[in-house]
Amino acid sequence: MDSVKFLLTGDTSVSVEFGNEISTAINAKIRAFNIALQGSGIKGIVETVPSYRALMVHYDLAVIRYEKLVEQMQGLMGDLDKIEIPPSDVLEIPVLYGGDEIAQVNDYTYKEDPDKAPDSRYIHRGAMNWELAGNIDDPDTVEGKLVGRLKGLEEIRKREKVFVSGADTWTVETWEKAILCIGRYYRGEKLFGLFNFSGYEKTAWIHETDGEYVDLISGEKVRPEEVRVPAFGFYYLKKVEEPRGEEALREQTPGKPREEEALREQQKETPRESEEETPKKSRKQTAATPKKKRRKRA
Repeated sequence: MDSVKFLLTGDTSVSVEFGNEISTAINAKIRAFNIALQGSGIKGIVETVPSYRALMVHYDLAVIRYEKLVEQMQGLMGDLDKIEIPPSDVLEIPVLYGGDEIAQVNDYTYKEDPDKAPDSRYIHRGAMNWELAGNIDDPDTVEGKLVGRLKGLEEIRKREKVFVSGADTWTVETWEKAILCIGRYYRGEKLFGLFNFSGYEKTAWIHETDGEYVDLISGEKVRPEEVRVPAFGFYYLKKVEEPRGEEALREQTPGKPREEEALREQQKETPRESEEETPKKSRKQTAATPKKKRRKRA
C-alpha cells in the first residue's frame, strides 16, 4: 500500500498511518493490520494502539530496530483484505474538559507563553482551579449547582433504558434552525431530546400526536407538537406508557387492600388434587338431578 506511512513518534514507537481522514474503510484496514501484526510473531513489539486512521506501535529498541520493524510490517500489507475482522464493541465514555464540570471560565494566561500564544485552543485548557472545585458540595455556589444538575442527568441516563447505546436514533425536523431534535426508541420506550442553541426562546414544530409525554427533567407533562424551548434550554420528552392488564387495574384502584391481592394469589396456587376432585363431584350431582325431577312428576 503506497498510501501507508511509517512515522517515527519517539525512540521506541512508530505510527503507521493509513490515511488522513476518519472513515470506516480506513479503520477496517487498521483493524486488519493490527490482527495481522499480533499474529505475525515479530519480536520486540510491546504494544499496539489503534485509532481511526493510524496504528501506534510501541517496540523494544533492544530487540528490534526501527528499519527492521518497518520492513517486516510492510511485508504484512498484502494480505489485509483476506483477514476476517470481528464485530466491533461500542463504548460510550462521557467526557468533560478543562473544568467544564465546575463552570471554570476561560484562561487567557496562555498568551503569556510564546509556545502557546498562537493557538487559541489553550483558552479552554487552563490549569484546574481546585479552590473552586472545593465548592461542589455547596448547593448555593455556581459550582455546586452545576455539579448537582450533572448528577441529576446522570441518574436519568442510568434509570431510563431508552438511553442505552443500542437504541434506535434519528433526527426530527423542528422547522427552527436553532433547535435540534433527536429521537430515541428502545424496547417500547420512546423519547425526544430537544436542544435550543439560541439565546432566545424558540418553538420546535415536531407535531408528535401519538400519546402523552413527560419531561424527565422537570416531571411536567408536555404536548410534543408546538414545543417552546427556553433560551439555551433542553427537554427530555419521554412517551408515557399506557397501563395494561393487571397493572391498569391496580392503577384504577390504588386503595385496594394488599390482603385481597394476597388472597387472589393464594387461590391461584390451589393444589391440583382439589382441582381433580371437583369435576367428579359435579358429575355425580348432575347425574342425580334428572332422576329426582322424574320422581316428582310421577
